[in-house]
Amino acid sequence: MKNNKKRRNLYNRLGSKLAYRVLILIFIAQIVSFLLIWLILVMMFIFGNWEVEGGTKPFSPLTITIIGSVIALVVGLYFSSKISGRFLKPINDLKSATDKVAKGDFNVYIDCHQQEGEIAELINNFNFMASELKNNQMLRNDFISNVSHEFKTPLSTIQGYATLLQDESLSIEERKKYTDIIIESTGTLTTLVSDILKISKLDNSKVVAEKESYYLDEQIREVILSFEQKWNEKEIDLEIELMEIQIYSDKSLLANVWSNLLSNAIKFTPKHGKITIELTIEESMVQVSFKDTGCGIEEQYIPYIFDKFYQVDRSHNGEGNGLGLPLAKKILTLLGGEITVTSEKEKGSIFIVRLPLK
Repeated sequence: MKNNKKRRNLYNRLGSKLAYRVLILIFIAQIVSFLLIWLILVMMFIFGNWEVEGGTKPFSPLTITIIGSVIALVVGLYFSSKISGRFLKPINDLKSATDKVAKGDFNVYIDCHQQEGEIAELINNFNFMASELKNNQMLRNDFISNVSHEFKTPLSTIQGYATLLQDESLSIEERKKYTDIIIESTGTLTTLVSDILKISKLDNSKVVAEKESYYLDEQIREVILSFEQKWNEKEIDLEIELMEIQIYSDKSLLANVWSNLLSNAIKFTPKHGKITIELTIEESMVQVSFKDTGCGIEEQYIPYIFDKFYQVDRSHNGEGNGLGLPLAKKILTLLGGEITVTSEKEKGSIFIVRLPLK
């Protein structure tokens, strides 16, 4: 809102200054032209050989005045059009580029290295806007493509096994197996839709943090217990060091963060591996770390792990949808926190969350 108001003020100032400068330039061009032409005529009139037989001059002062005025006007208008045309060129470029953007072409860029002041600022803002629109278009296209793919897989599974269930010769065990697969696929769809809605609300600033005071260590313990079956199945050694800390933040939103981080740690940690969860206070900030002994992430892929639908290890595609980390990061940004990661291939990863106490 503030940025939009600032831009409107910039455009208003630019319009006023531009009109004023054009008028001044035209006025100066006219005056200079008049002075130059009159200087030439006066010099010709004084020093020229204008005398003819009879002692009269071929042109009267009135005739000279009219001719000089016409010549000065023509020359002044010529220079005025040249000057104003050069001065208005960036505005014409902006108009042409804006027409392209309005038609959906975001591959536009205006060179502003020869401009300065408000015009340069306006062109820079336009270039930034066009670049952001282009990026948003690409992200939207990728998002639609990824969502379609993520929906297609479980829907195909549901359709396939629902068709198989119509076979009356199936045994009770087979029917139960197929039913379980369908239930699992519908759960995947439910999680996917829920995560998409949450990210959409965060992207459109429709989520308002409802902060309350509560003990963060208790919340993390509750999340850990909710995943007990999963880490027991893999016989993971869970090491927990939680300092008793009371925090003032959005409890429900942070629960999503801890669930996503613990779920990832369990998913990528092999059987008999180890997960360490620590909660401390560092420099007046709450710090929560999730350390695992899983497959790790190669350094070149780390910058992309918070992108929507991005998954480094494709072998675990069926266990997630690539929205957990982007959702966690957006929640932490909303709450004034941050998340960082350090990782080494085949040695594990450490995700560190930092949050203000209040």
